[in-house]
Amino acid sequence: MTPRFDFIRQNPWEITDRSSELFYTKTVSRYTAGLALSYDPDRHVNLQTGVEAYADRAHLNDMTIVGFQTMFGDKPDVAYDTIATYAQLLVNHPLANLTVGARYEHHSAVGGSLVPRIALTKVMGRFHAKLLASQAFRAPGVENINLSNGLDPERTTVFEAEAGYEIGEHMFAAVNAFDTTIKRPIIYEYDRDQMTELYQNFSRTGTRGFELDYRVRYPRATGEINYSYYTAADKNDADAYRVPGHDGVLLAFPAHKVAMTGSFDLHRGLSFNPSAVIYGPRYGYTAADADGNPLIRRQAPTALVNLHLRYRDLLVPGLELGAGVYDVADQRLQYLQPYSGGHPPLPGSGREFVVRLAYEHRL
Repeated sequence: MTPRFDFIRQNPWEITDRSSELFYTKTVSRYTAGLALSYDPDRHVNLQTGVEAYADRAHLNDMTIVGFQTMFGDKPDVAYDTIATYAQLLVNHPLANLTVGARYEHHSAVGGSLVPRIALTKVMGRFHAKLLASQAFRAPGVENINLSNGLDPERTTVFEAEAGYEIGEHMFAAVNAFDTTIKRPIIYEYDRDQMTELYQNFSRTGTRGFELDYRVRYPRATGEINYSYYTAADKNDADAYRVPGHDGVLLAFPAHKVAMTGSFDLHRGLSFNPSAVIYGPRYGYTAADADGNPLIRRQAPTALVNLHLRYRDLLVPGLELGAGVYDVADQRLQYLQPYSGGHPPLPGSGREFVVRLAYEHRL
């Protein structure tokens, strides 16, 4: 039996200058309490169940109603409560391992929802396989409800299949296919003419695609390469996420991505650890026309390369020295908004040089 308590307090998007047209200062807090129970009635069976409660509280830090500062209806504060319960059964069987579960959640403003989950996994020698079907539920947040009346919760449905195989003693390969659908997604919009924000439900969005993973492991060298691809064609009905002329791509997110990591032992505790991430073309609001209307532009593929050296047990056991360079080519990856939110891409940090010295005392 495991109890849990969390507390989070935030001041999101805070601008305290009352003369600014973006003035906004509110505090949002969430109190979470839960109790989880795990029980093994048999060595092949595990049962997990529990209950959670969330208390969301928000209030204005300043009663001056200018800029983006708004009341919660006609009040300076608001409160929402959520109660949830869940259960999961795991059965290990010679034919396959079965996981069945469900979660019920009730939000004081938007009602309740039941979401199930089922998975089958199997390991046969060097081969493994997985089939998964699950749903998830997301209730509107405090400002979602405050800015827009009548919002419905989101419901996400995921189907996933995976197969993997150990190729000899040093190599492993796996492929994973997925299909994700979000019904009634809650999406942010900004009206530039009225200088107002709002949220609304669209009919659906989602992606389908696959991921390839290949790993190599030897005593003095390891490496991994991962390739992922998605398409939103015939899945996305949300205009806010759409890229004109490219139905398969969502704003800000590349359809193709490659990630690579490696580690090479050079000499007695000295290792070389390179990594790289390659992003395919992305689309986002990066410019504006003469009237200030945002324009979607294509960003070319970007490769972020990192190099790192590490020396363990330098001079004495437990002493470690590391040095590296992040974003070697100084690509300065830009973080695009996945919707038209009214501000340009956020700049990445560019090339960084890092030196780290650490000592761990071993008993």
